[in-house]
Amino acid sequence: MKSFLASAIVAVVFANEEAAAEEPARDASYAAASTAYAASTSDTCEADVEGVVGNLDRRADQPTKDAHAAATSSETEICTCFASANADEDEASKATATAACACSAGETESCTGATAIATGAALFAIAALLQ
Repeated sequence: MKSFLASAIVAVVFANEEAAAEEPARDASYAAASTAYAASTSDTCEADVEGVVGNLDRRADQPTKDAHAAATSSETEICTCFASANADEDEASKATATAACACSAGETESCTGATAIATGAALFAIAALLQ
C-alpha cells in the first residue's frame, strides 16, 4: 500500500509539472496573485479578478476580447483557489493550500514541493478512509 501511495504521489507530481509546462505564463503586468487574492472569498472573486485584469474596452477587436476572456478565466481559477484556501479554518491546511495556489499562479520556485505536500496529504487522507 505504501509503495502504491508513493508511486501515485510521484505520478501526480510529474503530471502537474508537465501540465504547468504546457500552460501559458501569467501576464507579468498583473499584481502577484498572493497579494491580489490574499483576502479573496467566493463572494469577492469577480471584483478581485476585474481589479487584476481590468475592464475591457467595448470597442476592442476580437483578438483583444478573446485574450481578455482567457485572462479573466485563468485569473478566476486562481482567485477561486485562494478563496477556497482562505475559507479553511485550520491554519496549517490554509498555509499549504495558499502555497499551492501561489504555485499554480507561477509565483514559487518550490512548486513541486508544495504540490507534492498537498497531493500527498490528499492521497493519505483517501487511503485512511479506505482502510
